[in-house]
Amino acid sequence: MSAFWYTVAGVVFGGIVSAVISYYFSRKASKELRAEAGGLRRETEDVRHYINALITYLEAAGEIQVRRDENGRPIETRIIQLSAAMGGVGGMSATPMVKERPAQRPWWRRMFGG
Repeated sequence: MSAFWYTVAGVVFGGIVSAVISYYFSRKASKELRAEAGGLRRETEDVRHYINALITYLEAAGEIQVRRDENGRPIETRIIQLSAAMGGVGGMSATPMVKERPAQRPWWRRMFGG
C-alpha cells in the first residue's frame, strides 16, 4: 500500500473516532440539559402558583386591581392603595407614599449631551 492510502485510512479512522467521541459527549450533555430544563420548569410552575395566589390575595384585600386575559391569567396589575405599618419598641408607624418621578432623558443624552 502506498503512503497515500495510509493517509486516507488514517484520516477516515480519525474521523470515525472523532464522530463517536462527539456523539457520546453530546448525548451526555443533552441528557443533563434536559434534566436541568425539567427542574427549572417545575420550579417555574411552583413560583407561578405562589405569584397567582399572592395576586389573588392582594386583589381580594383591595390593594391592587388586576386585568386578566381570556384565560384568567393576570396581564396587568395596578396598585390601588399602598400602606404599611412599621412597629418597633417605640411603637412608630409609617405610611409610605408613591410618587411618580418625571421622565428622565436617556443615559446617552445625559452623558453626551443633546
